Amino acid sequence: MASRIWPALTLLLWAAPAASQQLLEETQGVGGRTLELTFAVMPLLDRMQDLRFTIADLGGKPKDLQVKETNTDIRIELAADVLFDFDKADIRPTAAAALDQTATITCSSGGLASQNVSVTATDVGGAGIPTATISKPLDGDRVSGASADFFGQGSISGGGPPTPTLTKADFYIDGVLGSTDPFVPATGHFHFNGSHNSWNTTGLSDGVHVLRMVVTASSGATGSDQNLCVVANGPAYSPTAGGDNLVVIEADRYHQRVGGSGAAAGHAWTPTTAFAGQSGSYALQAAPNDDLANINTGYAAISPRLDYMVNFAATGTYYVWVRGWGPDAASDSCHVGLDGLEIATSDRITGFTPGWTWSNQTMDGVVASFTVSVVGFHCVSIWMREDGFVFDKMVLTTNAGLAAPSGAGPAVTAGAPAVVSTGGGVVAKGGGGGGGCGLAGLEGLALLAILRGFRRRRC
Repeated sequence: MASRIWPALTLLLWAAPAASQQLLEETQGVGGRTLELTFAVMPLLDRMQDLRFTIADLGGKPKDLQVKETNTDIRIELAADVLFDFDKADIRPTAAAALDQTATITCSSGGLASQNVSVTATDVGGAGIPTATISKPLDGDRVSGASADFFGQGSISGGGPPTPTLTKADFYIDGVLGSTDPFVPATGHFHFNGSHNSWNTTGLSDGVHVLRMVVTASSGATGSDQNLCVVANGPAYSPTAGGDNLVVIEADRYHQRVGGSGAAAGHAWTPTTAFAGQSGSYALQAAPNDDLANINTGYAAISPRLDYMVNFAATGTYYVWVRGWGPDAASDSCHVGLDGLEIATSDRITGFTPGWTWSNQTMDGVVASFTVSVVGFHCVSIWMREDGFVFDKMVLTTNAGLAAPSGAGPAVTAGAPAVVSTGGGVVAKGGGGGGGCGLAGLEGLALLAILRGFRRRRC
């Protein structure tokens, strides 16, 4: 009979020592009687309730999505008839455009603020599905001149019958088709403009650009690879001589201004003189200031961006100071990164007030910094985190103990480009250009939905 009592008592001792001790005292001397102990398993508190989401910029309606929830994830599947017409192998035009843009999934739960969630689409590939690899430029390479090299490899196996073969490669720069190269078996790979060293970069703005190569099979199936490169043809900011390696960047002397896309579509860094006391001819505000949700991750793909080319003379850790104006508590932060990459130690820079403020503080509690591992040309970028923030100046230095700049800060360093007129154009964000997924499974700049096996109909 004891065996019927002690397991229950043991459970109570583990779950609630005080209550089980009282029970032990009350059961002493029961004279061998069996105690019918009962307990209830209470529902787990803090459950996720009333999960709601909206889908934007996808070819299908929310009703076309099927959401499957497990203990570890929430999976969204897009019905095949949303992507394809009946008995057709090509993605529907209405879906293809959306698949190469950013979609936003907004999740909310009772009592909590809505949050935008970024999800990456992956293509698992399969028999008869071609693969592509950009051989040059590699991710993060610097390119310049009229004879840069842009080429890559394609391969395919299985599929059919008949067994598909490679037919061509399309080369995209910032989402714009720049060249198509038919497949020549004797050559075995593909080139921008048909041969090595045939890419003229002089017509591009200096700064970060997205390169994409899409290979196509005779079946119509495609595969792609995508890299970032830094174009460096013109003048660049140069550090001052001395141990501080000081680089002083003026907001209005940028190399490239790139508009937002996806969730940040319609936003851009906009010249403004409405905030008296800017250092240069004008400052740049992330506009419009319409309280867009904060962009904390994936900002390199969708947030408005300013590029500044710097010819670093020394490697090491560079500490970042930003001069900005935060009109309100929802417009007082930004991101800084290097060569188009998001850097955890220099993102979410905050501490800006409704007045010109120098700050090197991040929301992670560390001083803003990034590492330059190779001397030479690099692209320093600033992205919108919150719309409404106003950017005026940036100081980079290898001196961790450099005092905060005061006033308008030091004079801009040598090599800076000329002030860009306020009518200077905004470059549209790249992306898109054919089907397929990149080397790491990325579709365009940012596809934000999980689409399982959407290539299966294209084999």
